[in-house]
Amino acid sequence: MSAEYSTRSFHLLCIMLCATSATLCRSELHTEDFDQNSTCSSWDIYLPTVEDHPYSVTVKWRYFYDKTDCITRGNNYVTRVTWTVKGQDLREAEVSLDKDSFEITGLQPHTFVNITISLCYVNKAGKKLCLDAIEHHTTTSVHISSEPRNFHISGAEPNVTTLLFDQPEVAYGPVDGYEYEVCKVKSCDDSPPRADCGSEKKLQGREKYAFQVTNLDPLAYYKIRLWAYNTDHAIDRSFDGDVAQLCVRGPPLAVSPIMDFDVRCSAESSTATVTWGLPWAAEYVPEGYKLEVDKFQRKQAGEKTFKWKHESYDVDPQSTCENNICRYYLKDSEDISLYDVSLSPFYKDVGPLQDYIVREPCYRPHLTPEKVIEVVDDPALSKTQQAFEVPGDLFAEMGGHIRWIQWLVAQDSQIDKCKLPEIWSSAHEYDTIKCYTAMVGRNEGYGPWCNKSDKVSRCVLGAEEACGRILCNGPLKTGVVYGTKIRAHFIGGYVDSKAAFFTAGGSSSGSNARAGGSLLLVTCIMVLILRIAWTRTLLQVR
Repeated sequence: MSAEYSTRSFHLLCIMLCATSATLCRSELHTEDFDQNSTCSSWDIYLPTVEDHPYSVTVKWRYFYDKTDCITRGNNYVTRVTWTVKGQDLREAEVSLDKDSFEITGLQPHTFVNITISLCYVNKAGKKLCLDAIEHHTTTSVHISSEPRNFHISGAEPNVTTLLFDQPEVAYGPVDGYEYEVCKVKSCDDSPPRADCGSEKKLQGREKYAFQVTNLDPLAYYKIRLWAYNTDHAIDRSFDGDVAQLCVRGPPLAVSPIMDFDVRCSAESSTATVTWGLPWAAEYVPEGYKLEVDKFQRKQAGEKTFKWKHESYDVDPQSTCENNICRYYLKDSEDISLYDVSLSPFYKDVGPLQDYIVREPCYRPHLTPEKVIEVVDDPALSKTQQAFEVPGDLFAEMGGHIRWIQWLVAQDSQIDKCKLPEIWSSAHEYDTIKCYTAMVGRNEGYGPWCNKSDKVSRCVLGAEEACGRILCNGPLKTGVVYGTKIRAHFIGGYVDSKAAFFTAGGSSSGSNARAGGSLLLVTCIMVLILRIAWTRTLLQVR
């Protein structure tokens, strides 16, 4: 009874081990299915080794000792090899006993491979028992990488050309560095022999994706070849990758700066005029000019972001310039709000002459916003203060281009003369109070004396009691008729809101009522005229 129990326990243990073992047994086996000679079912593989190649791995092994006796009675052995590559399914192969190596193929360079090797004993009934597997990790050898990507000139100046590139798309190893050579040619169509190329130069470091070449003959043609290299340190050999090639010309010896550059925009249509002057000496006139323009469309109602596009133009001085003045016209069908224009001298295959680039933004003037500032009464304020309500979307049509806000105040019609606002103290030195800046805000914030809610901001002018020689929201003069407006600044200009008028210390008469004192005078005159007319009527009746 005890023996039977022990046998069943042993069978159960075998089944459990077989199911969980790394040997990946194919079926549940019993020891009685095999030869009772224990040495036939306990062989092991001795010192397995691997040889790495770019596209394969060779696995080698040998056995501890000869087991001829085990295979003369109808039994046999096979060596089982399995391997996995990240992202792929497990693969396997069985190798006959007369072989001591196996080549795993179909791999890629510099790829991690997990390999297991185990000896499987096959009895005369065809039953198979795989012994403990030996695991081995390796990486295939490095190899030839693809060419560096996006190889281009990033900038040029007299005697210096700067080039940039990106790492190869397929590196086939940790790139150990880059090499390049410079070859002089007659034109970009030439294929230069190696004798016309200078010595190869190395760029050390895997993260260095820029280099400079110097001493190129002005406006002469060159081909620059660039490649990555990988080093197989196991065999002390470097593999040069595929070559990226670029045709360039040496920068000109001297470049004249662009003079009198100017950009003017039209308020009526999406047009801009770019003007500049030619160099005074003919030898400094470049082959052409490169005009780069970033165009920003106005945001429409409901749009959260503005649309943007970049355009580039090659400008020929022969057709664009006359009497040493160059003009280029930009015209668009879209509603463009901002032209950001840059101009540089241009020589074919030389690259951008960055030190000579001039740039100027031009913002098309906005129309005055339809919404207005409202004058409101606030009994809690003193007679030298005035409250206002400002719509939160007062400048909504500007589409988020506002850089800062300026709150302007002046006496009556002086509010129309605010080209160069003064500070509070200077503006009050005149008999008529000139335009001054009461407060400023960032983006669409209207100023520090404003409380903002969801749809409106409530602001106060005259909030500070005393002002020095600095920006100040100083007290208003009681009885004086004031005009006020908000100026929104953007790149290249500004736009003003409609002015609101009020009398300091009096009740508001409407946000757009200019000269409240004048309105009172008109009222008095009308009353007097009515009184005279009424008197004449009474005299006629009598």
